[in-house]
Amino acid sequence: MSNPIQKNNEDVNQINPVKPKISLRNLNKKWILFTILVALAVLVSLIFLIGGFLIGGKNPLQIVKDSSFVTSIVKRLPFVSTSDKQKKAKDSDEAIETAESPVKREYEEIADNLMLWLDEQKDDNGSYANQIICEPSCDRILSAGTSGHDGVPVVWGRYKYYEKNQTKEALAKLTNDLKIYANKELVPSIQANGWTCNLMHDLWKSKVLPKKQRDLASDICWRTTYYAPEEMGDHITTGYSFGSTYEKVKKGLGKIEIQQIKDSKPEMEEVGQAVLNYLTTYPSDFVARYLWKNNDVDLFKAQYYFREALRHYSSGNDEFGDLQMCQLGVSSVDLYLLTDEKQYYDFGKVLAEESSGYFYLPCLFLYDRLAKLAPEVEINDETNKIGRHFAYYRDYGLDKKVAWTYDWEGYYPLTEEGGFLDTSANGGPKSVKSLRNNGLIIGLILSY
Repeated sequence: MSNPIQKNNEDVNQINPVKPKISLRNLNKKWILFTILVALAVLVSLIFLIGGFLIGGKNPLQIVKDSSFVTSIVKRLPFVSTSDKQKKAKDSDEAIETAESPVKREYEEIADNLMLWLDEQKDDNGSYANQIICEPSCDRILSAGTSGHDGVPVVWGRYKYYEKNQTKEALAKLTNDLKIYANKELVPSIQANGWTCNLMHDLWKSKVLPKKQRDLASDICWRTTYYAPEEMGDHITTGYSFGSTYEKVKKGLGKIEIQQIKDSKPEMEEVGQAVLNYLTTYPSDFVARYLWKNNDVDLFKAQYYFREALRHYSSGNDEFGDLQMCQLGVSSVDLYLLTDEKQYYDFGKVLAEESSGYFYLPCLFLYDRLAKLAPEVEINDETNKIGRHFAYYRDYGLDKKVAWTYDWEGYYPLTEEGGFLDTSANGGPKSVKSLRNNGLIIGLILSY
């Protein structure tokens, strides 16, 4: 990228002692030239001043000495708007050929800093706090109370950190967290609010964790409680069962016709985003539970929640936004991994393209899943264009999240104490650091 700030290298002409003949035409030209030069000077000054603020309050006179100045400014440009989604998708076909991936060594350094920061964000019982309030300084800690649902993603992030480094210290800290969240006296309840068993299943099937730690992860999953509508119990008690083996699942028992439900545009009673978040994330958890113990009831619940979420999506519920689309997309891809039914994979792709949530973590998880699955699913895509397309989205979103919301020296200039700020609807930073999101970010940046 060429530097938008061009220095005027022309020599300044000295004034001629002989008074020149002045014509109206020459005078107008001189005034026009003078006006242009003044405007350029003002513009350059504004760029220096704004740039200095955006990259951490640096002295503008020192900025020109920093070779990363332009990169720092560009990193903080606003996200593309929702209306730009289609253009961005088109542009990415060319961009993926040349775009640089985020710097992996920076991600590893960020993960190290996050681990140290998370050590300090705990309640008296040793579990993680709910969030840190930054108004204006980040010194107000909001307790998680008696529920541990927001701490489970942090435990998963610690596992991904251990998986990457496999040090004794990392294992000891992970083990301590697992013991706390498996202990009902220290953490009385875990009420699922997003992914819980889905994350703990990663630990349970791990090839690097000892059995003791994997068993603790299992305990955390199986003590988790879920939101359950009354009609779900009615279906289960009347014998709505799909069989107990994986082979029966693959033969299509209880099959959902995604396109048929989408086309029907069902009329649904509108519900708020809290219920929609349950409906869109729970299928992933119950897929994991089914893989864990092969229980028909868990398979039914995975399909029940998915079907209800799909019906709300198809009804045009105004509350069903980018975040919910990406969460449903992750659930759809997870159901594909369970059933091998390509309709689930295809629907996940549709939701990834329809959403504009580059800055929502579930969207980055969806892009990551599709990027990794595409080479084996898209058999006619010899150049893996589709996989690289979603990898580009993932890298773009994560790179912007680091540039915009990471509170550390040289990144977002808040307190420089550590941690990521939550993201607002337009992609900018909120004045909150939720521990849940920080745990998910660790896992994501270490998944490369």
